[in-house]
Amino acid sequence: MISSLTFKLQTAVAAGLALVSAQALAAEPSTMPAPSLKPGDSWVFDRAIERGTSSYTSQRFDFRVEHVGADTMIVGIKLDGSPVDFEDHAMGSDWSQRRMIDGKQTVTGRPFSFPLTVGKSWTSDYVDPTRHGLQTSAEHHETYKVTGWEDVTTPAGVFHALKIESDDKVKGQFMAANGAVAGAVATADGSTIVAHTDRAGPRTVYAEFFSTFYYAPEVKYWVKTVKEDFNSESVRTQKQTDTLVLYKPAP
Repeated sequence: MISSLTFKLQTAVAAGLALVSAQALAAEPSTMPAPSLKPGDSWVFDRAIERGTSSYTSQRFDFRVEHVGADTMIVGIKLDGSPVDFEDHAMGSDWSQRRMIDGKQTVTGRPFSFPLTVGKSWTSDYVDPTRHGLQTSAEHHETYKVTGWEDVTTPAGVFHALKIESDDKVKGQFMAANGAVAGAVATADGSTIVAHTDRAGPRTVYAEFFSTFYYAPEVKYWVKTVKEDFNSESVRTQKQTDTLVLYKPAP
């Protein structure tokens, strides 16, 4: 049988844990509004890239808000310690990535859809008609979901952050490389090259990218991201991890 003292201790511990849990829940707002970004807000991130199982590189980047408009902002990015000035990038004021496609500003990634709430989900779809080598176009279908709060440890400190998971399915159209058969026929005057080329038809290639973002309200941005690239054989080809080193609000 459990003694009266033991029972009282267990009850006290349970009550204490319940109180801590209730306090943690109370500290987590049910709705997270968009951040109030200002010119001069800046961040430093370490980026580690693993390619396959044999390649690893790391770099440190500086980010700085240069200008904030009603719907867009300019963010400067450069290698930490570089003597060159920041390279400016136009982005949405909600941190969405944008590109000019067919003459239109197109959202190509929306890691945050404010206000953020646990359980919220959204999508981002676009077609990139830009030719890259043999690739003639790529269709992207991205899904995002806020899965909950999580403590994240970084060189900048420990943050209680909202975790957002993303799945980007890509369907790429490729022009296959030409196949060629060649032979040399010798003659009295030297040699003549005889070649025959067969043009193969287009092909479709599928890939998938999984990303996790940890958004911390006090730094107005993510404190950590992990992106993993998988090929059509479901083999991971690359993993990129960005981790916050320093955050400085605008003076």
